[in-house]
Amino acid sequence: MGDWGFRISEKGAEVLTGDDKEMAFTSKYALFKGSTSGTGQTTVSSGNTNTVTIAHGLDYIPKVRAYADVAYSGFAELPVYGRITVLEDYQCWCYADATNIYLKFYYLDGEGGGNHTFNYKYFLYKDKGKL
Repeated sequence: MGDWGFRISEKGAEVLTGDDKEMAFTSKYALFKGSTSGTGQTTVSSGNTNTVTIAHGLDYIPKVRAYADVAYSGFAELPVYGRITVLEDYQCWCYADATNIYLKFYYLDGEGGGNHTFNYKYFLYKDKGKL
């Protein structure tokens, strides 16, 4: 029995005989594999930044994709910056280190005071490939 796998070729390349470099995708190599995900929310008072810290338990810096429900328009991938109204601004971003994932949320109400609740979700990819 021959080798089995999954390949998708680039336009003009033969999927059965083409080189790996001619493939848009091949299961021959390690791929990002999602393993952990979560959701939550944080409320930020005007002029402040809230940091959500999530321990991942890995010994390397993983790939993370995070999203926030901003400006009542649905989830957007971080980083994202914008306005909720003419007087309300927000900033949301994320990063990771060898210990934690950090989701940061900033809110500013131009009229002073007030707060905003951000819903978020994140996906952690554990396969570090050939790092």
